[in-house]
Amino acid sequence: MHAEESVDAVALARQMVKLHQSSGFEARMQVEVNDADKRMHLPFKVAVIGEITLEKQRLLLRGISPRKVREQTFAILATADAPARVIKSTQDKHSAADPYSPLFDSGLILWDLLAPWWGWAEQSVIGSDTFDDHPCSLIRSRTSQTENPISEVISCVDTTTALAWRTQLFDKQHTLLRTITVNLAMRSESGMLVARALTVEVPGISNTIITVYAGDEHYQIKPDTFSILESAPEAEQ
Repeated sequence: MHAEESVDAVALARQMVKLHQSSGFEARMQVEVNDADKRMHLPFKVAVIGEITLEKQRLLLRGISPRKVREQTFAILATADAPARVIKSTQDKHSAADPYSPLFDSGLILWDLLAPWWGWAEQSVIGSDTFDDHPCSLIRSRTSQTENPISEVISCVDTTTALAWRTQLFDKQHTLLRTITVNLAMRSESGMLVARALTVEVPGISNTIITVYAGDEHYQIKPDTFSILESAPEAEQ
């Protein structure tokens, strides 16, 4: 029996949603960007604080260094019945931002960090593959949401560990927008295999390497952790 014949795509997607849930976490990341002509940009560091439940997903991304990054903070809120929205905070103002836009001229995108495609209704197995010697089932996730620039995601998932080693994101014309691959994985405190280093490849534009160098799986969310989501008008552009 082929691997894809024994995989229930909907059940796997539900498992992925469940595994992403957290009452609070923090991850500190170093981000390195190489553009199409192999020129390396100055690395930067950010901290991501998150709370992921079935009802809503919230992330706060705070710049650490260098200074131009440190002066910016972003927060994203996504729920099952409303499009994701992002608020950007600088020293002098709060404003709405695009959840699908790259941050700091890199491949780091807030919407991607939520992996919301696992909650989409349409999930199917389209084959099997191997990534870096890891056997994977290919899971296609689709959405009919017209406001979403991403209409399809194909994930190469090791079903024994529930880790997506490769994730490809496509637009409505089935053009590949970016590929996210796991370069290095590690065991969390709970024993789950999670990504420690990722590469985000935007064809013909850039490669971004994201490395988690510190974190807290039991971060205590405070009442004001995501307060900037409440302090700026949704309609502001």
